[in-house]
Amino acid sequence: MSNLAKRADVESIDAIIAAAYDVISGPAGKKRDWDRERSLFCPGALLAPTATVPGKNDVDLAPQILDVEGYIARGEPL
Repeated sequence: MSNLAKRADVESIDAIIAAAYDVISGPAGKKRDWDRERSLFCPGALLAPTATVPGKNDVDLAPQILDVEGYIARGEPL
């Protein structure tokens, strides 16, 4: 596993965002390129996806602060 990013993936902020969306987008069950996702972040990076709050309605969202591996684990079942 190499964490070296492809130059095209990190040549600009727009390129990083496009690469990240390319990894996480697609139908349920599609194998994700998690090594590519890892390569887009600096060591120690944190992500803050939102999720519904257990016990509340489906509208209330709260941030989840995750490192990259936690984010991958959260998305892996998809």
